[in-house]
Amino acid sequence: MSTKSTACYILHTRPFKETSLILNLFSQNYGRFGLLAKGVKRKNAQAQRAILQPFNLLNVDYVGRGELKILTDVELTEKLSVAETSSLSNRALACGYYLNELLLRSLQEWQEFELLFEVYDKSIKQLQSSDEFPPILRNFEVALLGELGVAPEWHIDIHGDPIGSERYYHFNPEHGFEQVKKFHKENLIGDVENRFGGDSGFRGDAILSLGNGIYKPETHKTCQKITQLMLREIIGDRPLESRKLWL
Repeated sequence: MSTKSTACYILHTRPFKETSLILNLFSQNYGRFGLLAKGVKRKNAQAQRAILQPFNLLNVDYVGRGELKILTDVELTEKLSVAETSSLSNRALACGYYLNELLLRSLQEWQEFELLFEVYDKSIKQLQSSDEFPPILRNFEVALLGELGVAPEWHIDIHGDPIGSERYYHFNPEHGFEQVKKFHKENLIGDVENRFGGDSGFRGDAILSLGNGIYKPETHKTCQKITQLMLREIIGDRPLESRKLWL
């Protein structure tokens, strides 16, 4: 069997028998896939086990013909450990695990997402150097939606008209943003919730922020509501485990 190599991050690990681990990886060349790390829980493999942590950029060698490949070698490419970097807060750690859980629940195995890998790599580095977490998360979510082919047009509505920053829009998963019309502004949110089953009207300035990646503090919550609404179409309604880290 020939050996293959790829840069990757570990998204999740779980024990396998007494001395091994199953690693769920997000790789530069092959997307998400599983890898069996034999014997890494033995005492003589402590150095290798120490680097097999989330948020470390690794280069792995592996072999195998089945879906679960076997790790043969691993090197630490860069030290990018959110969990071990004292300058990062607990919120940065929670953000990192949130990104990992999104990838685990939205990506099929062995589908290449090289551009998304670059965005993920950039996001992890930003979590180390900035405490402005909402823009980092929103930009990653937008990139994920785009790579999965379900992102809407962020600058025009379903009729091809430009999104107006002070207008309100409903999101239709199949078509995109539709302007909400014929509602008085003071009654807008309640009226839209009644019409669209709880999907409140979204201001155009928040939609445009998601499209250009430039955010204002007053649009953060609305931007989050928009991306969460879209992500539910992909990952379902089951609560995210990473949310518990925020408690």
